[in-house]
This record gives sequence, structure tokens and C-alpha cells, in this order.
Amino acid sequence: MLLTSDDSLWPQIGHGLRDDLQLKQVDNLDELLVSVPAGQSAVVLWDARAEDAPAGALSRLQLHSAHFATVALASADTAAIWNPMVSRNQLVAWVPAPVDSAGLRKAIDAAVAEVEARVALLGSGKSAAPPSAPGKSKTPVLAAALVVSLVAVAVAVYWKTNQGAAEKPDGAGVGATSAAGSTPQVPGKAAAGTDDKVFQLLESAQQAMRERRYIDPAAGSAIALYHEVLLYDPGNEEAHQGMQRLAEILFSRVQSALDERKFDLALQSLETARSIDPGDRRIAAIDARIAAMRSEIGSAQILAALNAQAFDRADQLLDDAARNKSLPDAKIAQLREETAHRRSESVIDGLLKLVDARLQQDRLVEPHNDNATYYLEEARRAGATAAGLQSRSQDLARRLRAHDAAASATANPATGNPAAKAKADEPSVLDLVEARLNQGQILEPDHDNALYYLNQLSAADPKNAGLAQLTSAVQSQIVTRANAALAAGQTENAKTLLQTAESLGDSPEIAALTARLTAAKGPKDAAPAAPLQIDANLLRPIDRLSPEYPRAALLAGTEGWVDLAFTVNVDGTVTDVSVLNSTPRRIFDRAAQEALARTRYQPFLQDGHPIAVSSRLRVSFHMAKH
Repeated sequence: MLLTSDDSLWPQIGHGLRDDLQLKQVDNLDELLVSVPAGQSAVVLWDARAEDAPAGALSRLQLHSAHFATVALASADTAAIWNPMVSRNQLVAWVPAPVDSAGLRKAIDAAVAEVEARVALLGSGKSAAPPSAPGKSKTPVLAAALVVSLVAVAVAVYWKTNQGAAEKPDGAGVGATSAAGSTPQVPGKAAAGTDDKVFQLLESAQQAMRERRYIDPAAGSAIALYHEVLLYDPGNEEAHQGMQRLAEILFSRVQSALDERKFDLALQSLETARSIDPGDRRIAAIDARIAAMRSEIGSAQILAALNAQAFDRADQLLDDAARNKSLPDAKIAQLREETAHRRSESVIDGLLKLVDARLQQDRLVEPHNDNATYYLEEARRAGATAAGLQSRSQDLARRLRAHDAAASATANPATGNPAAKAKADEPSVLDLVEARLNQGQILEPDHDNALYYLNQLSAADPKNAGLAQLTSAVQSQIVTRANAALAAGQTENAKTLLQTAESLGDSPEIAALTARLTAAKGPKDAAPAAPLQIDANLLRPIDRLSPEYPRAALLAGTEGWVDLAFTVNVDGTVTDVSVLNSTPRRIFDRAAQEALARTRYQPFLQDGHPIAVSSRLRVSFHMAKH
């Protein structure tokens, strides 16, 4: 039982607690005495630094149960108060605060031994017998403890801190850890204009922690607010510390809720804590306990994973349920559909939030793959609704026009405000399309070519006056490349380029190219034989398949896979890459396709001659586990 009004004590003590101690949460001493039966065995870890009447509080504990073994946490200069209580066996020990972990562990070990000794001496019933008499030697008592072993129950309390602890940054004294699946560090500093926003979000998160709005409501909970901070500033130390402290509190809540058969609360707390720190050592034991209670829990565990947006975990639980026949097939199918739907909604919602954050930071087209234009295009590809895209597209277009106007209004670049000059000189998406056209970067490199920026401009500002002219120019360049490929006998390459040009609309050039491709096919080409289908393991790659992890998915902690079909030509190049299936839908498709298209294989030989073959391959996207 950790009784304290200092929230920084809880994570220090809870994270390092012995594995054989169970955690249960209560609010204060009065609630503890009401909820814990008289005579219950327990270690009481009591923060007495702010206690006005320590003797009275200690007496209440002793009268409630002779099986309580109490350790006091107190200021180092109050030894005169606590040493006499230890000598009279009213306390097992007292530990100076700030807490030294080694000293605390030693005191808790002694308290566990004392509880076991008292049980051995007094019996395990709910006895109201008084504690050891003053001056009594502990040696016979501790010897008797060897007869019986009882796991002490440690109860953890996170109490609202409206006093001095509220003045400290959240997570004071807790080392920040980076768990697998957490928001990755991003080079660069958040824009200065967002400092106030981040500060307000952190204040709101701390208030939510004090009010115990840990995971509910969805929009105002501590975890939602900390996640929002990390959208603006992925390396924010205070947010990472707050998330870690939140995980500690939730792990404590799980144990207590399971004891009380409050499965919804237990499972929701567990899955949220798991999403924060999937490598926590307590998870395996909790999962084993839940597995033993499976018949009582039913589908609640899967729904808890969905509510925590732990979609991979939900898929795993559904696979287990299907394998063990613990749920009807119809229920499993319903939950799989719900999982896919919620995953898609979560990805889109995360992308739209990133758009909002980058607009707030005025990061419109830079840095590369981490700007409002990029995330808006990703949201459109992921299936965001027109209602979700329209207002953001209009806001982005308005800001881009303002940047262009600022650049035009700079009459003398050599004078004026340097900051305003830098702002005015920031390139618009239209400028980037024109620049890449002039540089001949029509389709490459990835994410920095004319077609890429043209698509961004089309999504952000479909009514832009220069859009039609730029589209025609990009399309013409692609058709020129296709004609060159056709002339060189690279028919498949020409067909691929034609499809890309067609995505920009119809034109006389496209019609002419289509006619030339048709004429280039001989009679035997009208219905070519399908390439031999082989297993991907029979192919020998020359290049390592290295897909680029989509930044939006990385920031959202999203993992998944893509099943691809493809053809390896006689020269080892890869063409006809198509998506067969993917999870989540459309999030990793493009990255997987582009990576496979760049890969080269050793030509596949049949009777000593290279032939074209087709195959299938799954490309997985998983974040590094630390």
C-alpha cells in the first residue's frame, strides 16, 4: 500500500517493485481501511512527510490489522520521530525521501518477511490481535516465518496532487524511455510559433492526470493530449515521461480491476499500457492471468484492444480466438470487419491531425515528407472523405497563396526584415513543380519530382490558375519518355509510362502513343502467354529489398504488410507490380510497390535460357523493437 500525495513517488516505486508482489489501487487511508478486510496481510508503504499526526495514522493501521507491516517514507531530518517507533516495532523501518531504490528494496524485503512471520505466529485468519509488544525480539518471529510463505499484497495509490507536486513537471524523477511503437525522433526543432500550443497541451495533460482522466474521454484524456504533443514535437521529453508514468498507473489499475472482476476497465487499461510500453516485464504475467479467465472475458479483450487502437494486437487475439474456437465464426468475422474499419479510420484521423499540426507550424511544403501538403496527399490516398479534406485543402491553398504574395511583394531583396525575406523566399508547391521540370526530374527521385509535386498541388489547390499548364507540361515529358522507350524496343516500359501519363488526363499525344503501341504488337503479341508462375524463394535478388517506411505511418506507430504480384523479365528487371492485398489498406501499398520495382533479380533460367517469370511476395513493415 503506497499512501502518498506525491505523484512522482508512484512510478519510482511501482516500476521497481518485486515480481511476487501484486498491485492494487486505493485512494487514501480511509478508503483503504474500508476496502481491505480487517486482519488482511499487507505491506504498507506510507509517505508520512506531510502527515500532521503520524502517531494517530499509525495507530489506525495497527488496529485495523495485526498483519500489516509498515514502512514510513519521511524527511531525512525527522529521524528523532521515527527511530523510536522502529525500536518499539511499530514500524519495520523508515526510509529517507527522496527515495534510494536500494534502501527501499531492503525495507520492503524486511516488511515482507515480517508479514510472513506474523502470519506464521498469529495464523492467516482475519485476526484482530495486537501487534508485537514493544521491545520484543524479532528473531523467533522471523524463524517462524520460514514455515509458511505468503505473498504480500502491495496496494499502489496515485492521489490527486493539488499541493507542491502539482508544481513539478509531470514525471519528475522518472527516466524517459523510448518503447517500441512510440513516436520516433524527428530531426529538427518544432517551429517557435507552436511553443505555446505545446505548453498548453502539456498543461492540459497534467491536469488530466491529476483528475484521473487517463484514457477517457477520447478527446480530453491524458494519453490523447500527450499524443497530440508528440505530433507537434516528437522528441518532447516531458510528453515521453508523462506517457511512461501513465503506463505505470495503468498497469496498477489492471491488477486491481482484475481482482474485482471489472474486466472492461482491466482490459482497456492493459491494452493502453501495452501500446505505450509493449516490452514491460509485467505483461506476460498479466496475459497469463487473463488467459486463465478467458471464459469470463469473452470478446471484451478484443474490443479493449480496438478501443486502445492496438489493431495488430486485435488481429492476434482474433487469430487466437479462431484457432481455439473460443468465439463463434460469425462473431469473429464481425470483429475482423470492425478492426479493419477502425484501423482505416485511425490512420486517416492521424494523417489529418498531422496536416493540422503542420499547418499550425507553417510547414507547408518542407521539410521533405513531413509537411502539410505531403500529409494531405497521404490522407487522400488513405480514403479520407471530401468533408475531411476540403477545409484543410482550402487552408493550405490560402497559406500557399499568402507565401507567393509575400514573395512578390519583396521589392528589394537586399533590404527589409530578414525573417520576412526568408518567409517570402520559401518555395510554393507550384514553384517546386516548375523547378523539377526545368531540372528534368519528371518521375525521379521518389518524393522529389515534378509529378509528385504536381499531385500535391492538385490535392491542395485544384483551382490553381497554373495547374492546367503544368499538368500538360509534365504529361508531355512523360509521353516523350514513353516514345523513346518504344523506339528502343522497351515495350513494357513504354506501357507503364503511358499509364502514368493517362492518369493526368486525355490528350492528342496520348492517343498517338496508344496507336503506336498497338501497331508495334505483332499477331503473336495479341495474346501473349502468361509468364511461368514460381515461388518467390526460387528468385535470387541482386539488390536488397529496402522499402521506405511511410513517415505518416511511422509517426502514428502503424505496422502492416502488403502482398504483391510481379513479373521478373529476362534481364532481371521487375515490372507489372500490383497489390493483391494489404493491411492497413492503402497505407503501405505505394512504398512496397516502389521498393519492389527498384529491385533487380538474377534472370531465371529454364533449360539454360533466361525466361520471364511471375511471382508473389509479402512485404512487411514493422517498427524496430528496443
